[in-house]
Amino acid sequence: MGFRIRPRRHPIPDEVTRAPRPSVRAHRLARHVAERMARGRAPQPRWLPRRQVTVVAADADLAEGVAAVWTVWRPRSARALSYTHLLERDGRDTWVSPGGEDGADAEPLPGPRRAAGEPGQVGMIECAGGEGWVSFVYCREHDPSTFHRAPWVGSARLRVAAEATDLLVGGRRVPVPPSGTMLVVWRGPRRSPSRPAPRPPISCISADGTVLSTLSPLTDVDSHTWSQLPGPRDL
Repeated sequence: MGFRIRPRRHPIPDEVTRAPRPSVRAHRLARHVAERMARGRAPQPRWLPRRQVTVVAADADLAEGVAAVWTVWRPRSARALSYTHLLERDGRDTWVSPGGEDGADAEPLPGPRRAAGEPGQVGMIECAGGEGWVSFVYCREHDPSTFHRAPWVGSARLRVAAEATDLLVGGRRVPVPPSGTMLVVWRGPRRSPSRPAPRPPISCISADGTVLSTLSPLTDVDSHTWSQLPGPRDL
């Protein structure tokens, strides 16, 4: 499709150079988006037409050195592909990743943002899945005998109701974009070598600072939705 990333080049991990070419381009774009967010710029580059590639959502926790980027390539085409990448910042201050997922058939881009209870938006925070893996940077920079201590890097796709203006992801405040579609990322210690780190608690707050709902670490249903479900007396 003739697409080229214009920023300076960085070495790509071997796992990525063996991937199909579209995956390599998606990986390079994800790193560029992470660099933009680290500089406080918007995820979608102005020189990149959305009809060619849309950055649906992106998040970066600079204190932990992790980022997540969700892009859809050729969003108006029947052959649209969706990519989600998790990235980490290494000791050279470079964003790296084992490559993210292979391109999956993309669903239609999210529609207009709706209030809680309206069709298409049941709760204040709706979780639409996520992904994660053991820290790639830790495993690359430490002895294999210590891999059982490697932290977990995870992400979650969220759909946030129109009432909310910000999310509290653990202790980090993240503005809700106009679309209400979000990708949040975190890094934390694993509960055991075979159990990933739980998602941090996520709360959505209104413009006046009121906490509207909370999504606990081990559930995908927020407190607002639970409060709307019938209790024993209503059955």
